[in-house]
Amino acid sequence: MIRSSHLMIIAPLLAVAIIAVLYFSGGPKSYVKTVVKSKDTAAVAVESINLAGIYRALRQYAAVNDGKFPASTDELIRETGLPRKLFSPDGPGLSYIPAQNEKMPGSNVLLHETEPGPDDKCQLLRLDGRIELLSPQEVRAEVDRTQKALR
Repeated sequence: MIRSSHLMIIAPLLAVAIIAVLYFSGGPKSYVKTVVKSKDTAAVAVESINLAGIYRALRQYAAVNDGKFPASTDELIRETGLPRKLFSPDGPGLSYIPAQNEKMPGSNVLLHETEPGPDDKCQLLRLDGRIELLSPQEVRAEVDRTQKALR
């Protein structure tokens, strides 16, 4: 049987041991890093879901327009009902590459984020519906390749 006098000695020692374990294992610091990383991962997942929804809207548009995607960002916004703020030219948002159709290579870039997220990567939506997470330099190279193919 444990007496209360023993608990008075064991409790502080146990508290010191727990604090030592947390301190030497990176405890609170690693917990905060894990929470921040989880938040960043969730933000990327939400943006991927948004891009998938935009892709569905674009496919529906193409289905009734002979396989052609909107000819401009304004037409994209007007015909799909997407909010204009998604395509803000003055800040972070999405950039749409118009004048494409379903017969073009699936590797063409359809739209992409203009600013990197918390992980320093940008999401990119290809004509075939693939969503990729690339560095800003890789996105620029893919956009340039797509625009060159459209000329």
